[in-house]
Amino acid sequence: MLVGEGTKRIDPSTRNIDTDISICHGSTPILVSGVGGGRPLPATVQGGQPFRKRLGRALSYATVLQDQGCIQGPARLPYDMDRSNKGALSLLIWGQGSATWSAAVLDRLFIRRSQMDFGQRVRHSLAGLKRMVTPRPPQDPFASAEAVPAAAPVTTKPKQRWQGWAIAAVLVVVPIYYILGAVLTHRINDDLNFKADDPGPGASRTIAVIAGLIDREINQTAWAPNTQPFQPAALLRYGGNMANFQSGMVKALSNITVEIESYVGRSRGTSAADPDLGRARQGLSRQPDTWLLDPWPTSSADQEYRKARTALIAYNARVADGRAVFDVRSDNLQALLARSALDLGSSSDALEKQIGAGRKVFIDRRADKLFYFVKGQSYAYFIALRAVREDFKDVIVERRVAALYDAMLADLATAASLQPLIVQNASPNALLMPNHLSTEGFYLLRARSKLREITDILQR
Repeated sequence: MLVGEGTKRIDPSTRNIDTDISICHGSTPILVSGVGGGRPLPATVQGGQPFRKRLGRALSYATVLQDQGCIQGPARLPYDMDRSNKGALSLLIWGQGSATWSAAVLDRLFIRRSQMDFGQRVRHSLAGLKRMVTPRPPQDPFASAEAVPAAAPVTTKPKQRWQGWAIAAVLVVVPIYYILGAVLTHRINDDLNFKADDPGPGASRTIAVIAGLIDREINQTAWAPNTQPFQPAALLRYGGNMANFQSGMVKALSNITVEIESYVGRSRGTSAADPDLGRARQGLSRQPDTWLLDPWPTSSADQEYRKARTALIAYNARVADGRAVFDVRSDNLQALLARSALDLGSSSDALEKQIGAGRKVFIDRRADKLFYFVKGQSYAYFIALRAVREDFKDVIVERRVAALYDAMLADLATAASLQPLIVQNASPNALLMPNHLSTEGFYLLRARSKLREITDILQR
């Protein structure tokens, strides 16, 4: 146990506080430091060595006593009345044990201005005014001591300044890593003039553009919906619109592929489905955000979409050679357009519900996600149904629905080309703030109503 005792005295001329102390300790070194006015103070003890270490949250100056035994002598604390009069002035003895620091207050002294003579108060007041207008040079923490202890510091851990640099580097590099990755990767491919390579005579242009869109979004553009947090483009999945746009595209392409497999890709309903179309339908049915672990190891969404593209290309090659069926009958076109109308109707219903839900929150965080999902869906339907028009041009001309079909494509193109700087979900009757969801839903319903008219004509 550390034992300290002694008397205290004040020396107004040198502004120091001297305390006679007697300390006995074992083989473990001890530290003597001071605290005044909530500030660490350098304590000077005869026979000790200077030591500097972080004690708690404050950076304290102390004197270390290493020699085993008892030390008796004066201890000195520099005293600044202007700074220390608001709190206690304490001499602390620190002993090390069980890997923890424990502090015992040896002596505590309260000094108030009323105890000072009038002349001393005047001198301190003038000194305070001088310090306010004169820059103070850095002070030696032991400058107020009568004798500076020997400069033989105790062996401690070296300053690890690299930790500060590492933290600063992380705070700078990590935001740049994600922001730059998102900026370089972000791309919403809503080019209405997109056309796939000519598949050749006898092949289907619809199958060609579906395979072309998959190739563009998977191989030529990064696939954002299944981006992981450690990847540079992670912001696109959790805060961007690219992922929602691509997800809407895949949903539309998947629905069209299902109808082609069920109707167009077979001679009659009793014939077997084409195996390549089955593989394409299975691949496009994978959820867009599926990664390699979901939660068990599996194939990612982009891998499945590549397999679907390969199957579509193989099917189209067999169609061109006459070894596969792509039956351009009126009832097949009617089934394909009816499925598209149902999907667009589901999206318009989702837009209507979100318009109502957005009135109940201060900031609608889902509005932009749904807007770009429907935008991608409308874009994929526009590109695919435009190719369907070429494959079924004889049926469309024969049934006299060409003008209606073109008007439907124009409405889809308008819905797919909307590019608001900020997606707003304001009140539909607002004067200043627009509602982009209602605008998108308007053109979506126009396209859906025209699809219904076309299917009604084809059924006659």
